[in-house]
Amino acid sequence: MSFAAPQSLSSPDGKLVVTIDDTNSLLTYSVTYDGKEMLRPSLLGLRTDMGDYTRDIKITGSKERRISTVYSMKGTKASSKCYEANVVEVEVTAEGVDRPMMVEMQVSNNNIAYRYHLKG
Repeated sequence: MSFAAPQSLSSPDGKLVVTIDDTNSLLTYSVTYDGKEMLRPSLLGLRTDMGDYTRDIKITGSKERRISTVYSMKGTKASSKCYEANVVEVEVTAEGVDRPMMVEMQVSNNNIAYRYHLKG
């Protein structure tokens, strides 16, 4: 049973696409590159002393933003590098857990990164 529409986020060049879904009350993500499946739906979530965020999950909201950062490097051919990525923060709740969890997914042209944010 799905509670919210899947959340899709593409890389700045549009080739890499990550989809976060809560089908069957499980939080998963999948990846396509240039329209080809690269990663089948894989589980997201964690168990903490605050609660179990691995099952009975419901996506309750999301917001997107863009990151563009220039940083300098030493000892390399290029003296600086520009990192650009699209970011989605997906809020999820778990049955029996008082506080929501945020899953932040960053998608650049060549990379995917995610992390969990717990309040409190």
